[in-house]
Amino acid sequence: MTEKNDREFEEASAAVARHVALLREYNEIKDVGQQLMGMVAEKRGVTVGSLYKTGEFGVGPRD
Repeated sequence: MTEKNDREFEEASAAVARHVALLREYNEIKDVGQQLMGMVAEKRGVTVGSLYKTGEFGVGPRD
């Protein structure tokens, strides 16, 4: 590889690593949100799905 290719490869690798880190962070936050919704559903005696349907929390099952 040339010096330019090496630099481009390093930049691309860094971008991919950053993207993976952001996805990991997003998934951790999403998991916490789902756990909280599960706690709310349990306290109310309803299903998590019913909470999604109400839209009360601004999220749906595909979010």
